[in-house]
Amino acid sequence: MDIKHSRIKAKKLQEVKDVSVLRLRKPDEDKEGLKWLTEVWKLKHLPPYIWIGDLRLRKEVIKETEKGFPEIRKIEQDYLNPVLVLKTDQAVFWRDINPSISNKSWITSNQPVVIENPNSQNLYVVEGLTDYITLYQIDPEGSFLILGSVANADKVISYLKEQEKKGVNIILALDNDEAGISTTKKIQRRLKTSINLSKAYKGFKDFAEFYLNADAEDLNKFREKLEKEIKEIRDKKQQRKKTSRGFGLSL
Repeated sequence: MDIKHSRIKAKKLQEVKDVSVLRLRKPDEDKEGLKWLTEVWKLKHLPPYIWIGDLRLRKEVIKETEKGFPEIRKIEQDYLNPVLVLKTDQAVFWRDINPSISNKSWITSNQPVVIENPNSQNLYVVEGLTDYITLYQIDPEGSFLILGSVANADKVISYLKEQEKKGVNIILALDNDEAGISTTKKIQRRLKTSINLSKAYKGFKDFAEFYLNADAEDLNKFREKLEKEIKEIRDKKQQRKKTSRGFGLSL
């Protein structure tokens, strides 16, 4: 996928019109970037499809001429920090390498991204890149569905149903805001069995915020709760299979 000269939407005139990704490299090829990931992001496992890059921004700003008339001028400048880039065949997304800075944007169109491990029985549904990166630390063998936006939820229902039929555990880890809670309920109504993981990080905006502020004890409790809920959903599926075959019925 060519991402060197891509368009992104601008909400205001004095915003970025174009962005170019320069010097795209794997994290282990960037010592400073890798240090940020391992220390600041608390990463033990590098997720697939994550790159480090530099951005060149093209802006249109309004300046006054010497006579006091407004004039649109084009300005090109490099973004201050390196960025994390999610680059797959489906989509490209970037965000500042500093998790406390929320600057981010899609380079391609906003759409769901599936990062599948065919050997995993766990599929985590998250909203964005930061949740994917941090939740990957809890289950590096899992599969991930990055919605990109809760507005994309309807686009993935059929895919989630297909995965559910295959016996995959659907684990929802959306934001704890009104939109995230509403979308979680919408998805759960369409599935027979699923796990709402957001209850385990209640009080935090999203999983990434919980993870970055959690200590070792908090994370161990989280893992234990996740394992317990996965076991419960597995038991429910097995009981449903027995019942459908005529077992477990009282005469």
